[in-house]
Amino acid sequence: MIFSNEEFNNELKNRWFQLRVELWNEEFISNMISEMYEDIKTILEIDANMWYRRIFEDRWKEKLEESIDHLFEWIPNRFNFCDDYFENV
Repeated sequence: MIFSNEEFNNELKNRWFQLRVELWNEEFISNMISEMYEDIKTILEIDANMWYRRIFEDRWKEKLEESIDHLFEWIPNRFNFCDDYFENV
């Protein structure tokens, strides 16, 4: 089946919003990242202590937490951006 651009865009838009409701919602993604972070937290701290300590000296733990916080702030912003984009496709 060949789609015109309009048909394709409509299908794309519908699929995006379907996934946003079913799977790609902020709560699901945030929970998934939190679970992963808990799984790798010790390894991440070892790695950060080894490499980032040289860059950030004694502030490496603070920088690590800032990075995690930034990720959790970025997720809803990115979803909003994508929602706006696909709304206007």
